[in-house]
Amino acid sequence: AGLKVLLSACDTFRAAAVDQLDMWAGRAEVDIVKPAEDRNEKPATVLFRSLEVAVQGEYDVLIVDTSGRLSNNMALNEELKKMKRVVEKQLGREPDEVLLVVDAMIGRNAVDQARTWKEE
Repeated sequence: AGLKVLLSACDTFRAAAVDQLDMWAGRAEVDIVKPAEDRNEKPATVLFRSLEVAVQGEYDVLIVDTSGRLSNNMALNEELKKMKRVVEKQLGREPDEVLLVVDAMIGRNAVDQARTWKEE
């Protein structure tokens, strides 16, 4: 309780994802970093800006929302790896915690996805 939280809207793929996260940021009364208005900004660029804001603003927690992906989509998986490298370069260390959120309706595939990401 009492932590200063910043959200990073890195889901630049799904229509209205940024607007939805912005709504939740408002409800939770936390700050948010969003893509540029033209929305052509890459997720890693939004993350880079978010890390700058988090460090300069002395935030305790940065929550990064990324787009959904399948374990067999290598381009999207590479995007996550790039984002991890951005964090490591900006902070000089790995992220404190990484959470994978999956849809329970995909069943056994959720376990396979988690295993794939853990290995990478």
